[in-house]
Amino acid sequence: MFSMGIDLGTGKTAAAVTVFSELKYSTVMIPLSDNKSSTFVKSSVTFDMSDRIYTGNEAEKMLKKEPDGNASNFKIKMGTDYLYETGGKFHMPVELSAIMLKLVKNRAEEFMNSKVKDAVIAVPAYFNQNQRNATYEAASIAGIKVKNMISEPTAVAISYWNSMKNRSARNIMVFDMGSGTTDVSIVHARDQSFTVLSTYGNTNLGGLNMDMEIEDALKSRLRNLGITSYPPDLKIIAEKIKIKLSRHESASVILGKNKVKFSMDSQQLTQIVERMTHEIFKCIDMAINRSGITKTMLDTLIITGGPTKIPYLFNAIEKYMAMSAVKNINSETSVATGASIIAAGHITGENGQSRIKINDIVPISLGCVILNDLVVTMIPANTPVPCSRTRPFTTIKDYQKEIEVKVVQGERPLGSDNVLMGNFRLTGIKPAPRGEASINVTYSVDKNGILKVSAIDNATGSRKEIKIENALQHSSDEVKELKETVKRYFNEDLKRKKMAEVMNNAEELLYKLKGIANKQLTSETTHYNINKDILKLSKAIQNNNIALLSQLEATYKKEYSI
Repeated sequence: MFSMGIDLGTGKTAAAVTVFSELKYSTVMIPLSDNKSSTFVKSSVTFDMSDRIYTGNEAEKMLKKEPDGNASNFKIKMGTDYLYETGGKFHMPVELSAIMLKLVKNRAEEFMNSKVKDAVIAVPAYFNQNQRNATYEAASIAGIKVKNMISEPTAVAISYWNSMKNRSARNIMVFDMGSGTTDVSIVHARDQSFTVLSTYGNTNLGGLNMDMEIEDALKSRLRNLGITSYPPDLKIIAEKIKIKLSRHESASVILGKNKVKFSMDSQQLTQIVERMTHEIFKCIDMAINRSGITKTMLDTLIITGGPTKIPYLFNAIEKYMAMSAVKNINSETSVATGASIIAAGHITGENGQSRIKINDIVPISLGCVILNDLVVTMIPANTPVPCSRTRPFTTIKDYQKEIEVKVVQGERPLGSDNVLMGNFRLTGIKPAPRGEASINVTYSVDKNGILKVSAIDNATGSRKEIKIENALQHSSDEVKELKETVKRYFNEDLKRKKMAEVMNNAEELLYKLKGIANKQLTSETTHYNINKDILKLSKAIQNNNIALLSQLEATYKKEYSI
């Protein structure tokens, strides 16, 4: 039996095996194409009228015959409820990914003449928990046991490091742009040890953005000629034009049965890429800012991924970083190679058997949702793992007997804008007035990326816990771009967070005013207007009058010495 590494890409899929022979570890790519001439296969699935399944390059060839039966680029929809329609039937992304992984498994076992023991699957560093869980499920359906998941940039860094003879410590930045995603990771490498310092990415930025602009240009050309029925393989044609323009000054194609000629030059492709550079450079800046080191402390720059073969993009990144990138990285194999090295658990060393060690981080913040949807950050982004954080919480109602612990992942201040990872109810809380109960909530992430969340009532010892596997790498369709949205909605989020905080403070103030009103029956101190003030505050809370609530809070706290 053998372990393998898998690069389940948006556009292409590849796999590799690292084996021990002749006192050293060596890596081989699995030939995945139908004729075994290529080490990668298109991430594409086509169903014909009789429900026969075609995968990879065969699926692409069937497009003209079965124009409505194809599904591709489904990786970008992993972890969502999006459905792909093929010939009147619907398929979830996890099902389509499972078909691709089954192809990988079968061809790997045929090539190795042995059974697959398990696999390390490389995923975008910014895949969230839903997307990772969907990938696990797809592998399970395909009959593959997942040994671990590793971020794609980290896999690339390990693949590069494995080929190096000089293993002196260095800081490596990996820029990895695929068809659907862009990831940037800063990795500190020394001997056989790898520490991920930071990661940042955009799960909606990649080669597909370029393809869509080229496809729009193709459609515009046809519309100008009065043609509204587009060839079924227009997406494939757009991708081929992009690939050709990455190597040549111009590209021409003949479109459909109308034999329409379309031409495009490299300068037009450059203009498309130029429009993306703002988001590209933002990913780089955020990764560096969160790494704890400066740009000048980077020793090595690795630029990888299919779209980076476009000269303008490659050169633009080098210029922005003011350093030359490594030139001997194979974009089509480096992710799978790195994943296979991790699967083997060893990296090439002086004795050929150096055990690999990876120190990862939590790339996206983990938080707990409290009253009015506010998020309390429990473990901030880029915290090294393993890690554990405990915070005290309390009740919001008198004699409350249970609380709900809602676990979210994301950088937005309100829970509904982040990814819900799980929730549970802690019962058996000792009844007490609001705010008197003491409940400790603990978030712990172990070295394997398993998140455990527990809550315990300090008075009764009542305890509840949930376990969320593989919480390290992390955007679903409902929460696109995760951290990218933070900047976009920054001002709006500040207002919403302020409103939630004012509401929470107002409700706490109302509770204390009612307490003062009840106590003054037996107290020498008399507040003659307190009932009117309670009514006024209650109405302001009911009407969500934030401006008035802020004013009343300042006034009443001073007047009632709260």
